[in-house]
This record gives sequence, C-alpha cells and structure tokens, in this order.
Amino acid sequence: MPDTNPNFDDIVLTPTIIDESGNLFVHTRVDGIELDRRDMVGYGVSTTRNALRLAAAVRAGAVFHDFQVLTDRNGKTYLSASSRVYSRTMNADLKRLGY
Repeated sequence: MPDTNPNFDDIVLTPTIIDESGNLFVHTRVDGIELDRRDMVGYGVSTTRNALRLAAAVRAGAVFHDFQVLTDRNGKTYLSASSRVYSRTMNADLKRLGY
C-alpha cells in the first residue's frame, strides 16, 4: 500500500499538452512518490501559448501547493493539491507567477 505520509520534496510533476481535435488540454502526472492514481487535474487551455506557459509553470513547481495524499472510497491513493492557477483567470495567474 502506498505511503500516506511521503516526502513531498520527492514529487515530480510532469505536464503533457494534448490536442484533441483542436481543443488543448494540459494534464499533469505525479511521479516520485508511490500512488495508486498518478493523474492530477487537467486544464482546458485556449491557446498553444498558454498551454506552453502553464506546462512550464507546472514543471517549475509554481502551480500546485499544499500536497496531501488522500484515499478515495475505493481505497486508491491519489495526490491532492491546491492550485495557484484557475482556468477562468489563467492568463493573469500565469503572469502573476512570472510565466
């Protein structure tokens, strides 16, 4: 069973930009700690430029904070985190973070 109290400094977040018929999404995968479910939140993004900026911010560790390992009702562990970027205000949030 995955550790519910891991060293969060070991977390590696890997963003992936996906183009589904002209609709851009940035998905984030978690590595570096043991989890049952490795996928985090995905963002719908309006432009390639914003997708690249968001991916860079995720890679640098600027987007997610306050990590917790939680267990869903099926007993699977996943990483929960707060975000500094929201879809509606993405451009302003990324500018504020320096991206």
